[in-house]
Order: sequence, then C-alpha cells, then structure tokens
Amino acid sequence: MAIFLGLILTALFVAPVLSEGAYDDDCTVNVPCADQFECVEAKCKCSDDKKYVNETCKIAVAYDGNCTDTATTTCADSFQCVENKCKCPDGKKYEDETCKGAYDDDCTVNVPCADQFECVEAKCKCSDDKKYVNETCKIAVAYDGNCTDTATTTCADSFQCVENKCKCPDGKKYEDETCKVAVAYDGNCTDTATTTCAGSFLCVENKCKCPNDKKYVDETCKVAVAYDGNCTDTVTTTCAGSFQCVENKCKCSDGKRYVNETCTGAYDDDCTTKAQCADQFLCVANKCKCPDGKKYVDTICKDNAAAAFTGSIFLTVAIISIKMLV
Repeated sequence: MAIFLGLILTALFVAPVLSEGAYDDDCTVNVPCADQFECVEAKCKCSDDKKYVNETCKIAVAYDGNCTDTATTTCADSFQCVENKCKCPDGKKYEDETCKGAYDDDCTVNVPCADQFECVEAKCKCSDDKKYVNETCKIAVAYDGNCTDTATTTCADSFQCVENKCKCPDGKKYEDETCKVAVAYDGNCTDTATTTCAGSFLCVENKCKCPNDKKYVDETCKVAVAYDGNCTDTVTTTCAGSFQCVENKCKCSDGKRYVNETCTGAYDDDCTTKAQCADQFLCVANKCKCPDGKKYVDTICKDNAAAAFTGSIFLTVAIISIKMLV
C-alpha cells in the first residue's frame, strides 16, 4: 500500500521532462531550445556568428574567408565556396559587405541590385540611357552617334558600329527611330511597323517603287530624263519611258516618232488611230502599216516600183557575187 501511495505522489509532484526545441521551433523560458540553438524572438535559432546547415549550426565564414572545413564551418549569407574561398555566386557582385543582384536578378527594397543596376519592376536592370553589354551597363549611343569609345559606350537598340557610327545592320533601314527590314524594288510594303522600302523607293499601291521622276535601272532609281534631254550621265540618270539615248540625247527608237510626250508606233505596232503610228504609217486593222501602193523596206515605206527596183538591185548584186565566186 505504501509503495502505491509513493507512486501516486511522484506522479503528482515531479515535473515532466520536456523535449528541447529544434531549429525554428517556438521557445520561451519554460520551453527551451536544444543546446546548439538560442531563443531569438521566440524562435530557436543559431547564434549570430553561425549559420544553420544540414540540421546543425556551423561557424559562418565571411566573404573571402577559408571554407575548406566543411564539418564545422560554412560560408555566411549567400556566399558560396569557390576554390576554397567564400565568394558571391556567379553574376553577383560583392558590395557593402553583401552580394548584390546581377543583371535580371530579382530585387526588392531588402534585396538590392549591384550599384550599376536599378530595380525596375522587381528586376535588376540598366538605367534607361544605358544598355547591358559584356556584364556591364554602357551608355547607349543613338543612331548615327559616335561609337569609338567601346569601353564606356555601345550602340543602342539593334544598331551596329559601322565606320565609327551607330547604323542599322545590313538589310535594314532607319525609319521612325528604329531599324526596319528594307524591302527591295517591287516588294510588298504593307507591314509598315517592321518593314520599309529600301533606298529611295516609295510605297506605291503596296509595292516598293521609284518616285515619279525616276526610273528603275540597274537595281536603283535614276533620274528620268525627258525627250531630247541630255543622257551622258549614265550613273545617276536614264532616259524616261521608252526613250533611248541616241547621240547623247533621249530619243524615240528607230521607226517611232515623238507625239504627245510619247513615242508612237513603228511598223506593225498595235494602234487604234493613225495618231499612234509614225508619220509614214496608217493604222490598218489595228496595226501600223504602209499605205496602199507602198511597201516597208529598210525602215521606210517605199512605192512598190521603188521597192521592186531596190529588190532587183539586191538580186543583181547577189548574182554577180555568186558568179565571181564560181
């Protein structure tokens, strides 16, 4: 009986043994932490000079400190052990005793970017007047600006440094403060947001064409010279319409005549009225022909008798030539 009463008294008056708090458990004076932890703001934590790694508190090694003893030490904060030294992770920079965000890293008020960056929409970015190149923010040079200082500047947007000036890449043309795909002659130019007509071409009825005063020759637009104009400058000019350069003047081709600012029909050309044919022709059955009684010989309408005479001369000459060869 005495033994039973003793057991009851022990159960009533002996305090129960409480388990000690693990890392990040709640803690108080009466609810202590395990020996390696401290009760910090009601939570079980490592002391300030240590860091919780693999369920234990290890000595936290500062930036550039030795990290070979992985059993009892670990790199502090976000440092990583690189070649036995505590360093910042790739792309981050050690500033003000911490690793700050690299380009395009997440950022907040409490997680700042490296000094050269700004926190823009929660990402580390270069300021608006700079461009990120080779792990640094460089001053962005506008179109046609000087790009000789490659240490601190770079061409903005998609511009490229060409002969010390920021220009559009090959195949593109500068328009509306950007580089657009340059469309060749007769190409489609409906997409004005990303394309534009190359060179001096203009968008005419959704096709890239030369301006009205120019003509497309040798893959470029040249100044179109009117009838009887000078055509010696073949680099920048060419005869307009169907005119041809004859003795340094823009003229109609053989057999045609200049009427109403155009060259009218030669022999056998299509026509609807006589005005469309050269002077010597008539419009017969919608074709420029010689009048009745005449025959077309050597670019001229000749009387049938004259044509026959001309033909007989040719025949006689041919016969004599053959006899001389026999």
